[in-house]
Amino acid sequence: MPAVLSPAYREACLWQEQVPRERRSVEDVPDSVDVVVIGAGYCGLNAAATVAAAGASVVVLDKEPLGWGASSRNGGMVIPELKSSPVALVKKIGPLGAQLYAEVEQAFEHTEALTREIDCDYERTGQLYLAHSRHHTAELQELSGQLQGVHFLSRSQVRERIGSDAFDSAVFFEKVAGLHPAKYHDGLAKRAEKAGAQIRDRTAAVAVHRHGAGFRVDTTRGSVGAGQVIVATNA
Repeated sequence: MPAVLSPAYREACLWQEQVPRERRSVEDVPDSVDVVVIGAGYCGLNAAATVAAAGASVVVLDKEPLGWGASSRNGGMVIPELKSSPVALVKKIGPLGAQLYAEVEQAFEHTEALTREIDCDYERTGQLYLAHSRHHTAELQELSGQLQGVHFLSRSQVRERIGSDAFDSAVFFEKVAGLHPAKYHDGLAKRAEKAGAQIRDRTAAVAVHRHGAGFRVDTTRGSVGAGQVIVATNA
């Protein structure tokens, strides 16, 4: 079936091919560290860099080659938004909803700050949400009043922006950006290593046991003791 598209078609990820990766250490895991991080995606590498910068010894484990997963082959969209609006989320789960939105805002600011250190083609572009009918206009007006950096646009303002009368209104999100996911991930890995973290890719964590006051993590390349374990495997 792929050959129908193009004789030269092949299933590969452009992002990953543009950022060749060297294998990390082929050594077994250390006997003990302060913190073991399981998962070398965005979350795991950020955690490792933060902990290492605070002076703790850290090893990051990932069963796949570094950068194999979704962290280096996603759409590269940086959007501080959840599926539900702030008001809807608070109605659904209470004060935790407001806390979640505050954390989303902090995550955006954190990511944007990191891109000043990491060359990953970061660009803040903004984003338009367009209303196909007047029914959606009221919803967008309400949304624009709930979030910072979100502006309601009338039909005439939409026409000025995109040259179309097809939409009744819109909202413009200032805080939306794009980046090269593989370059960003590569930068996070190097940042963690620079802070002092060790990375062991192609090293699966197969079991975590309580061991005294801490833990013992069994891997496919030995066992490592740790005072704390951070599980950052997501999917």
